[in-house]
Amino acid sequence: MEKRKFGWPLLLIAIGIIFLLKNLGFIDLNFYELLFSWPMILVAIGVVQLVDRSYVSGFILLFLGTVFMLPRLDIIQYDAMRVFWPVVLIVIGTALLFRRRGISYAASADRYRASAASTSPDADGFVRIDTSFSGSKTLFTEPVFRGAILRSTFGGIDLDLRSARLDDLEIFVDLDCTFSGITLRVPPTWRIDSRIRSTFGGFDDKRPHLPPDALDMAHTVVLRGSATFGGIEVK
Repeated sequence: MEKRKFGWPLLLIAIGIIFLLKNLGFIDLNFYELLFSWPMILVAIGVVQLVDRSYVSGFILLFLGTVFMLPRLDIIQYDAMRVFWPVVLIVIGTALLFRRRGISYAASADRYRASAASTSPDADGFVRIDTSFSGSKTLFTEPVFRGAILRSTFGGIDLDLRSARLDDLEIFVDLDCTFSGITLRVPPTWRIDSRIRSTFGGFDDKRPHLPPDALDMAHTVVLRGSATFGGIEVK
């Protein structure tokens, strides 16, 4: 069962409360403008990502928002642009540290361990690809596709599944796309259920539109995970 996400509902509730207090005159205009400044928006989205257990993207957004919020709060006086590139390097290094720790989705833990222990990228029909500052282009050669974990930070992944078939009723693909691009090439008849969470990113199914009776309704490929400053495409 898919875990319920509380981050975005809580954020909407908080925004509503802020609007209400402002309209009732309980919030000063300057403080109100500070709450809706772009660094605070990054902080808020970062907190949402952390609540929803997207730890890497959540930490990146929270860290960036905090760094650029400090001058507005008169805590530290500096020109934000002078620290921009050092901050970017710190964020990249931190993202790599989290990536190396191998944070995985609990629902796919068993398959993740089996794949990680294998020397083949597509043993038993399961794929695991992890890229950082590099690209990966993979042609899936097993006859049956059973799922995948795909992670990319400042890189790219291109996975071609067009020669595979589906046996399970639901096949899960867990994706973590941070400052990257991930492309999945699948047969046009596959039914795709996207549950991707996007933060300054997006998901796009670019396959030709087929009528429902032409789709394989007996099987569903479920895409789960997040795209942060990146994009996920199905072709």
